[in-house]
Amino acid sequence: MPYRIKRSTEGDIVTFTLSGVLDAQHVAKLQLLVGQELALGVVLDLREVTRADRQGIHFLVAARNRGIELTNVPEYVLTWMAAERDDD
Repeated sequence: MPYRIKRSTEGDIVTFTLSGVLDAQHVAKLQLLVGQELALGVVLDLREVTRADRQGIHFLVAARNRGIELTNVPEYVLTWMAAERDDD
């Protein structure tokens, strides 16, 4: 499955719906897109993420720490995020 980012807005909230594999290459693009929207509320919808690598997980942990809301996070991603946070 190719990686896709779908942007939608509702009021002052920008939602990026991610699908496919969240890896280092896609994190770079996502960081740029999210950085452009930080004046608004940002939500990352992970419902269609099929796999993530370590850099993808680090990005998600950092995003959540910056106040970005994560929704529909797969259980394995939550578990990995918690493990990464515990390692810090």
